[in-house]
Amino acid sequence: MNKFILLVLVVCSFVFGGCARGTYTTHVPVSYQSRVITISVEGFEPIDAQEIYTAIGTWNLALNRNIQLVLSDSTHPMFRIIKVTSEDPIVDQADPRSIAFAVNKSTTYVVLDRLGTQRLEMIMLHEISHMLGAGHTKEHGLMFYQYRPVDYKCVDRNAVEQVARVRGLDVETMNWCY
Repeated sequence: MNKFILLVLVVCSFVFGGCARGTYTTHVPVSYQSRVITISVEGFEPIDAQEIYTAIGTWNLALNRNIQLVLSDSTHPMFRIIKVTSEDPIVDQADPRSIAFAVNKSTTYVVLDRLGTQRLEMIMLHEISHMLGAGHTKEHGLMFYQYRPVDYKCVDRNAVEQVARVRGLDVETMNWCY
């Protein structure tokens, strides 16, 4: 295992509380300065925010320095993840079964009281994929159009390929689970 991946796994373990469920490829990271995407996580209890941080850490492992997702306290992050309840008026714009939804490309709302027994970390892997430009697919996997816990286990090659295509990245410098 190369030293960078080991470092990412250590950082994931201590900073993000563990990440990269499954086994991931270990491509050599890019050597140039990565692009930074700032994300704010708003309104969540620490235990729920931790699951979002874990999903961010997992995506950082997959992005392999091509892009770096960074938590931001800024008033103008590139992306926002906001906790809402079913009673919040913004939820009227979503499918009544949605746990997470976006009303624009930069803000994802999470209806936490609809989560039930599902893992927020897995939902956020899917939603962060959307933030990075991936769309739904008919193939079972992270970007499958219908939520199935068995499909939302890790950042798979299909999701990575979509992000690479949209963001102009070399997929062979990125990592995915297998």
